[in-house]
Amino acid sequence: MARPSRRITRQPNAKAAKSKEAAKSKEAAPAQSGSHLRWSALMVVLVAVALWSALPKNTFSKQDRSESPVRSKTGSTPPPAESAGQDHGQGRTEAAKEAAQSPSEILSEHQRREREWIPTTLNRLQVADSMLVGERRVRPKPVKPRLQEKNSKTDVKMYTMEKFMSEHECQGLIWAHDQHVQKMKDPLFCFDSESTLKSHLKEHKQLRHLKLSDADFSEGTTCLNTSMSRVLDKHIKYSTSTAFYTGENKFSLEMDKRIEEATGMPASHGGKYQLTSYEPGVGYKSHTDCRVGSGEKRDRYATVLVYLNDVPAGGQTIFPKLGVEIEPRQGRTLFWNSMSADGVCDSLSIHNASRVESGRKVILQRWYYYNTFPTLGKRYDPPRIPERNESQPFISCDEYDSGSCRMYDEWQYIHIKEYVRQQMRG
Repeated sequence: MARPSRRITRQPNAKAAKSKEAAKSKEAAPAQSGSHLRWSALMVVLVAVALWSALPKNTFSKQDRSESPVRSKTGSTPPPAESAGQDHGQGRTEAAKEAAQSPSEILSEHQRREREWIPTTLNRLQVADSMLVGERRVRPKPVKPRLQEKNSKTDVKMYTMEKFMSEHECQGLIWAHDQHVQKMKDPLFCFDSESTLKSHLKEHKQLRHLKLSDADFSEGTTCLNTSMSRVLDKHIKYSTSTAFYTGENKFSLEMDKRIEEATGMPASHGGKYQLTSYEPGVGYKSHTDCRVGSGEKRDRYATVLVYLNDVPAGGQTIFPKLGVEIEPRQGRTLFWNSMSADGVCDSLSIHNASRVESGRKVILQRWYYYNTFPTLGKRYDPPRIPERNESQPFISCDEYDSGSCRMYDEWQYIHIKEYVRQQMRG
């Protein structure tokens, strides 16, 4: 790809130069309205400071640009908070309109959009033989499964690519993630069910004595209040996730193009980009990215996972039924499909992140969906409850046997009781 030519314009006088300098200075000021705007500003700093100077001038695309239906047993309409992003113009207009609505009104509106929506389908990987990433030529390497069960078959196809991201890109994303996490204080613990909460309390002997009442929960939610969450925070370990969306920074646009060239998967089927860090002793239990047996087509067809650093010990991605174990190495990318061509979730795609034994692990991950849906590709403002500080994140602990606890910077609707009740009614 040829480098874009630089256009040089004459500055007519010193006064004009000063005016232009002031305008640039004003444009560079960080956004102050809302957590996702602060994150966007952070990512702009990332691009400007950590990446732009280190990459060829043609690295960033000048084109345009998305997470999931709620993974509930009902398979009903997805809430806005697990969607991915478009530009803030439309997204914030939508959010401002919804801010005055109740959860049931929001759900009703999304169901209406769902009825009018005509989805597109992604049902295969189209893997490139090789591709240029900056000035590097990289090639995908098929990962051959070693099936652990007799007479089993799988639709999962898996590939790795080395140096899919440069060292500068990896370090820049880690820096941006860490800067954002430092601003997150006093997380609230939220649970998908009473049984999950009880299982976590039972797992830690320091918490077994706790007797919780309604007063320990934030009103209208399945989240513990700040004081009780502080008690759990001393004992329960969790990974930490921050998100950015396509179109919020130039890097996201480049990654959209890069992933599509490598896998054939278009950005229109992609969820948000998630940066996730694991400290020593933290992993993630065995799970599938799609929901087995649900029949849901608005589900995670494929996953793209980039390791942003080397991990001295532990942190492998393990597919126990496929006999595959991937070591985390900086810039290495793993991608695989979890669903068949006809949209059936493959149970053999079950995988886990082994606990980090030494150092830490940071990844960039994005899910791609079999069918598109209205909220895919949009960032919405978070729900109004629970009451919280602007910098207060939440920790979601899901399905004790097949999930783990993870802290998120984006509040979601899955822990709002009224929203879940309305979903269950259909």
